[in-house]
Amino acid sequence: MLELNFVRDNLELVKQKMGERGLGDVLADFESIDRERRKFLLEAETRKARRNKVSDEIATLKKAKQDASALIAEMKLVGAEIQELDEKAKNYDEQLQELLRTIPNVPHPSVPVGGGPEDNQEVRRWGQPRQFDFEP
Repeated sequence: MLELNFVRDNLELVKQKMGERGLGDVLADFESIDRERRKFLLEAETRKARRNKVSDEIATLKKAKQDASALIAEMKLVGAEIQELDEKAKNYDEQLQELLRTIPNVPHPSVPVGGGPEDNQEVRRWGQPRQFDFEP
């Protein structure tokens, strides 16, 4: 299985090699799934950073014996949003992992492009092929 970062960094190469293997459409949804996953992760991380900042403010307000109930209620809503965004990101991550499982390895540059065994090149031969007096 190819790693996500390798496919992301070398997307055109992977698309080209999959096309050479006759699997041109295997990466059709990769970019959109990856973009959506990253979008939800970024939104979730942004809200988590806000929650952390506001948590410090709540602690400061409580030390000063001031009312922090409005911020606490707001953070409960933000917590629910974070959970929803994490769930969406997780769903896209699962789709991405499933897609990556279907992508075969990229062939070495020395491998000739061909449609079948007749296009293979014999590099070397060891010994003599067996001769049978019947059809194997």
